[in-house]
Amino acid sequence: AIDEQMLISWCQGKIQPDDLVLSFFYVVKNEHNDWIEREDFSIFLTTILLTHPGLDFLRETQEFQDRYADTVISRIFFVYDQKDVGRIYLSSLRRYKPSVIETWKQLAEHDDIKMVRDYFSYEHFYVIYCTFWELDSDHDFLLDKDDLLKYDGHALSRRTVDRIFSETPTKFTSAVPGKMGYEDFLRFLLCDQDRQTDRSMEYWFHMFDLDGDGCIRDHEMKYFYEEQVQRMECLNYDTIPFADIMCQMNDMISPKSEGQFRLRDFKKMRKFAGTFFSLFSSLNKFLAFEHRDPFLAKQEQLDNPSYSDWDRWCADEYLRLAMEEGEEQDDDNNRGMGDDGGDDGR
Repeated sequence: AIDEQMLISWCQGKIQPDDLVLSFFYVVKNEHNDWIEREDFSIFLTTILLTHPGLDFLRETQEFQDRYADTVISRIFFVYDQKDVGRIYLSSLRRYKPSVIETWKQLAEHDDIKMVRDYFSYEHFYVIYCTFWELDSDHDFLLDKDDLLKYDGHALSRRTVDRIFSETPTKFTSAVPGKMGYEDFLRFLLCDQDRQTDRSMEYWFHMFDLDGDGCIRDHEMKYFYEEQVQRMECLNYDTIPFADIMCQMNDMISPKSEGQFRLRDFKKMRKFAGTFFSLFSSLNKFLAFEHRDPFLAKQEQLDNPSYSDWDRWCADEYLRLAMEEGEEQDDDNNRGMGDDGGDDGR
């Protein structure tokens, strides 16, 4: 049994009223370590799943509980473990945003899980899980190249997918050669749908820096653009000469040396970095850029100024998935009514 004195002693060693970040670090980590590991969060996620009113509906489905917990922990590590070493240090907890400590406080303040957008969002989890499930045709919880090619309506070029599976942008954690696991896909998705974060820019920069010399040059851009042109020609779209694309990119990113794009150039032009990478990797994003409506984009920003690109994408996808689910239920109900009719001429 734990008595009052034991609890006081434990708190005195860990709780620092004037430093919430330090308190969080001490409470979560294993006392023998100077860092937080994934397993350290497990007991806290289990408690949240058992006690938070907004997650009551998950209690009947153990698999969804496990996937929700995995997703939350992976998202926390995506932000705070920028070197992918499997550890979160105190300095990282102080440095990176959004703050997991602030988000944890929001969980305690709101019974409605929809009010919590970062890390713990059920809607975000649902979108991530369903997106993965739709691609995972044999449901072995692993994706191969052909699975990923179906992503976003076959938007990614084959050269982009090949490069992802070379594990140059980031190493896979699946431990199965040639296969991307759920956590690997989650990282990719976060980098693809929010291209203004440091992690995303680093991911895509390494994707296009084919020779690894720390600079993206015209021959590397041309390698990816060639396939974009072929795909547009197949769909009878007008194509844009590579020289014109290069002029646009130089104007947009303003590199120190024209035609030589370094990571620092993208970080200075964060707002346009995602557009640069999208043009050479995703046909859908390329076409969206060519046919963009600047007034609509501005209105989206004004409607939800605190939303990131990731938040907006998740909101749109959640709406789409909910509508599809509603249509399927309507179809099932209609079929059921037909079956019950009895005297329908059959």
